[in-house]
Formats: sequence, C-alpha cells, structure tokens
Amino acid sequence: MDWKTAVARDDFERAIADLPFEVAGVFDADGNRLFAKPGDADQVGFTRSELARLPGTVLVHNHPNGSSLSYTDAVFAEKNGLAEIVAVVRFQGKPVRFSLRPSVAPDSKLTVWPPFSELQFVCKPAIDRLDRQWRDAYLDGTFSLDYAEHWFMHEFWEGQRDRIHQRYGVFYEYLREEL
Repeated sequence: MDWKTAVARDDFERAIADLPFEVAGVFDADGNRLFAKPGDADQVGFTRSELARLPGTVLVHNHPNGSSLSYTDAVFAEKNGLAEIVAVVRFQGKPVRFSLRPSVAPDSKLTVWPPFSELQFVCKPAIDRLDRQWRDAYLDGTFSLDYAEHWFMHEFWEGQRDRIHQRYGVFYEYLREEL
C-alpha cells in the first residue's frame, strides 16, 4: 500500500517504514487519518494551519536514518500538544516503532507534556554518560556507526523510562514486530 492512499494507521506505518525521505501522517483519537505529507531526508515542515490542527492528535512519521525518537521530536510533541508522537523505521529487516506519549490530565482528554527544556536539564548527565560509553564502544569496534546512530536515543529513552514516567508522566514504548 502507498502512503498517499493508506488511511488506517497500521497501513500507513507499514507504507512509510522503508521510505528514503520523511513522511508524516496525523491521526485523530479514533485512528482516522486527518492528513499526510512528505518531507525531505530528515524532517517534515508544517504550515501554520497544519500546526493548528495538531493538538490532541497522533503524529506518525518515519526516520529514514533508522533512529529512535529524537529530542527534537519530543520538543515538537510538547510544543504542539500531540497526544502521541511515533517514529517507524526498518532495522535489520524488521519494522520498529518508537512512541512517546504524555499523561492525560485528570477529568480531561487533554494531554500534559512536561517542559522538555527541564527534562533535558534533568537528563543531561545521563545523556553525557551514555554518549561517552557509546563513543568508546564505537571506537573500540564493539558496534558500528549505523548501530550507534540507530540505538543511541532508544538507549537514552529506555534508560530513563522509569525516571521520566515517574517525574513527568511520559511513556516511552518500543515495539519490534510486524507493523
């Protein structure tokens, strides 16, 4: 199925996982596609009118470089009030889905993201420590640059999962199976 015609979220995720350029699809709470658009190798741009439609939606996009959700993705989700942000990739022939979603405000359907500027400050020591470990592992041949680029942010989110959830109510999920 082509990403331009894929209406269901699962079909859309499968259709974009292997593309050499980013594509983003925006879905409502019921999984209905509101719109989709292509970008370039590492980003999708949105108009003001498109950004105005984002609060409360799920943004699904691919990462052609095979990486997990970035800090930039998290900030974009916070600033635009997304209910969830998802990146899909294909790694070693398998589809992979990475997801970040905030807690839901009590007695409301509104999502509540933490201020990621604070999250970055709190987690900076963990990022710096992980960066040193991964740089050393790459230099000594423990793993390839491709592997490091793909898994670095995943290792950050996984390593901080409990801390981020307990302190900020943000859920990180990783799914490696047939999309």
